Amino acid sequence: MADECFPTGTTYRVVPFKDKTYGVEVTLPGKPSYAVDTFSTEAEGEAWITAQKQKTDAANHGFDTGAAERWARQNPHLDRD
Repeated sequence: MADECFPTGTTYRVVPFKDKTYGVEVTLPGKPSYAVDTFSTEAEGEAWITAQKQKTDAANHGFDTGAAERWARQNPHLDRD
């Protein structure tokens, strides 16, 4: 999951787990949220979020060019509806 480029409009937040590790909750536009990856520290999770946002900006050149729709078509296994 770490190499995934998510669509514009995706939101992220670091969440603590009971075992004192951290995950990142990802919410795709119009989809339910889910946790990805496990990190030893909150800072590592935040760094992952920053990297994902940079990938998204680079892929879309700062514009929403229909990336969300293309991403959803290319990743139907993640459709939770």
